[in-house]
Amino acid sequence: MRAVYIDFNPEKNVGVRRKISYQIDALRNLGVDTVHAFYNNGYYFGEEKIFGLHSSSTIVRKVYEIKIVKEILSRDFSGFDFIYLRYVRLTPWFYWMLRVLSKKVSKVYVELATYPYDGEVKKYSPLTISDNFFRTKISSYVDAIFCFGITEGRVWGIPSVNMTNAINPADITFVNVEENNKEKQSIDLISVSSLASWHAYDRLIDSMNELPSDAKSKVKFHVVGDGPKKVELERLVQQYNLDSHVIFYGSLQGEKLDEVYAHADVGVGSLGLYRIGLDEITPIKMSEYAAKGLPFILANKDPRFEQADFVYRVPNKAGSFDLEKMITWYQNLKATKASIRKFAEDNLTWETQMRKVVDHFNRSKTQN
Repeated sequence: MRAVYIDFNPEKNVGVRRKISYQIDALRNLGVDTVHAFYNNGYYFGEEKIFGLHSSSTIVRKVYEIKIVKEILSRDFSGFDFIYLRYVRLTPWFYWMLRVLSKKVSKVYVELATYPYDGEVKKYSPLTISDNFFRTKISSYVDAIFCFGITEGRVWGIPSVNMTNAINPADITFVNVEENNKEKQSIDLISVSSLASWHAYDRLIDSMNELPSDAKSKVKFHVVGDGPKKVELERLVQQYNLDSHVIFYGSLQGEKLDEVYAHADVGVGSLGLYRIGLDEITPIKMSEYAAKGLPFILANKDPRFEQADFVYRVPNKAGSFDLEKMITWYQNLKATKASIRKFAEDNLTWETQMRKVVDHFNRSKTQN
């Protein structure tokens, strides 16, 4: 089986590029000979550089993409079984690409990295208007949508398959320190994120401020990352006089990040997805926390962890929540770091997700 994975993700989006790399590795591990079309100081189709110009400007890149799409469509697709395209909001040339590709290969599959995504984009921008128009017209050219979100079996009139974000556990450092040391004087919470509005760590800081003095000394919050809400969070910490309880590290990677993780007891997920109209989503970060052996706090629904006892659930709505109950939950937690890591290895790998693509293609062959 052969496939082409087409993506237009900018080089600067390192996290997304890593996810795509894992997906391609998973397809190859499942027996799919996969060619990657991608940006890398120009645009490549496999090992062939098909477009040499490069720009960090979004507007210029959109103009370049007209030429890139034309170059992609000039390739020979006769030896490929399916195309897997990471969705970009539709311009006329991407609509044209889908239309032509549907005539060149047996199956065209599209991945929606977030669904629904309307709450994350500008409502009346030219790109949004174009996307809203063209996305309702692609059902004749796309065979299935693989959707990182919850659907009822169809998106835009196209059959959909629900996907969840996953990990490669082998690439995530696991340090099995003395199991869940409940004798520590503090519980160390950690968040690793881009500090966007939907992470809503202000809710956690508000909750820390509401703790009684004796309980307040038991909680520390380690904030890793930079982003638009960092200054606002720092001001809130100063306002509440929580400087000794909330530590900001900025962006960390590699060993420096592992050092912070090594002292963490509980991960913190996004606490404000309600702010962008979402309630059920499967972020990669939760899988990474699990691979680290960390229990975590979760506000949104996530089908991967419905039965997991290592998840502490809080409401996905505005306002603080009861951290004293979280402390009690953690102190009574039966799951160990090793058992949480084992859960990740058994349930959260990219092979389990990309197998859905392979299975869908195989079923389609038997039905034809």
